[in-house]
Amino acid sequence: YIDYDHAQANAESMYSNANVESGLITGTQWDVIMKWIENSGYNVRTDSSSFGNYANTIWTTSAMDDCSDYNIGNNWTSGTKGVADPSLGFSVYMKNIALFKTGSATTIANNIYDIAGNAGEWTSEMHSTNRVIRGGAASSNSYECPATYRMSRDMAMNNDVVTSFRVALYLK
Repeated sequence: YIDYDHAQANAESMYSNANVESGLITGTQWDVIMKWIENSGYNVRTDSSSFGNYANTIWTTSAMDDCSDYNIGNNWTSGTKGVADPSLGFSVYMKNIALFKTGSATTIANNIYDIAGNAGEWTSEMHSTNRVIRGGAASSNSYECPATYRMSRDMAMNNDVVTSFRVALYLK
């Protein structure tokens, strides 16, 4: 739920002392993490559903916020998301999407949470005059937006329901 300018400001203000400073993750850092996760056996290039929250992922969980078009902000206590048959179409998935709270046990790979799906993340990466969002989203299908996914975003379209950011620490 954040635009690029606020994501950058929040990331940079998290830590600043004699030893470290913080900022948005770079595209290069994202790529290195993707290679490390891929080398551990995860599918980061074509379908990251095994460790991500996507519209077509099947899972059962509790205490999540439903962010479908019909139920933004409602709180679920339990339930199953997704449908087993992708041929039923995207409209079926859209009625079942839910945004996890950060740190869900179903969205972890190599002790990194939410790197695939759930919420697309602003990076400091640029494409032409646009900023780049990485990682897919709860409203996307896992095979269309795997963990390596890049989306170039016009700064005029700053935020939506599934945009967040990831902080990196830099040693001084």
